[in-house]
Amino acid sequence: MPVRVKDILTNRRVTVCMVCIFVVVIAWSSPVFYTSQVVWRFDFASNRTYLGVNFTSNRRIIDSLTFSLVSVVSVFGSLLTVIATTTAMVIRLTKNTKRRKSSSTSGNNQFSRKEMKMIKMVKILSLVYVVCSAPEVAWMIWPMVDKTIIVTGLNQNLVNVTNGCTFLLQAINSSIGLFVYYFLSSKYKQTFREVFCSC
Repeated sequence: MPVRVKDILTNRRVTVCMVCIFVVVIAWSSPVFYTSQVVWRFDFASNRTYLGVNFTSNRRIIDSLTFSLVSVVSVFGSLLTVIATTTAMVIRLTKNTKRRKSSSTSGNNQFSRKEMKMIKMVKILSLVYVVCSAPEVAWMIWPMVDKTIIVTGLNQNLVNVTNGCTFLLQAINSSIGLFVYYFLSSKYKQTFREVFCSC
């Protein structure tokens, strides 16, 4: 059976996923909002009362725990999810291709070539994602081990350079898909040429 995205991504599944994402994001960010409370403050110099932010005494502990949980779980979790789903998809497509080859006809060979191209495309995109995201995962874990790795600490230059490198890797990850699709998908290449090379 070919992989059909419209069968996998039904309206109901997408809605459930979106609701789950919103619930998780709200649950992860609510401790930070709890530690930053809006209060009325009196300014003696101007003799005025204005709204200001007051931080609770346990703010640093809650913020560091929340940051650690969010950064490690979200980044590491997405990396593991991509690895697991890619492995499952490649195994399934490979099995289907081998099964079709056993009942070989010329039409099946054409279809298996398309499947092999799709397997190659999925492998390349997943590998690029894993390679580009692995340093970010390591970077998210490192400050939990070494407490001197903070933006305003002694290692400020190291933090800035490493952040820049991880952002660059994520930009590469985001943009390399264009080239992979162009060279491995004939339909994408044809549509791309129709849209951008029609001059």
